[in-house]
Amino acid sequence: MVVTGDCKGCQRLDVLGFARDQLADEWEDGFDYLERYRQDQGDCLVPHSYRDQASGFRSGGWVNNRRQDQNPMSLERRQRPDAVGFVWKVR
Repeated sequence: MVVTGDCKGCQRLDVLGFARDQLADEWEDGFDYLERYRQDQGDCLVPHSYRDQASGFRSGGWVNNRRQDQNPMSLERRQRPDAVGFVWKVR
């Protein structure tokens, strides 16, 4: 369920950490892990099987999914990975 806008009680939901847009939250989490990988490794060439050691997050799977579904991505979403050196096509 996605709760949008300035609804009555939305601030209380925000304080409780309620996910108002779960897909957007998951995208942000994945992007955060991509930035961590880049800081640690110096690039955004995350291997498909790569998992974050501390959390177990499948960064490689997230990156692979971004490469496959880049066409329906908004311009803003596309620009953020571009800005950190994301490689859209790998051999």
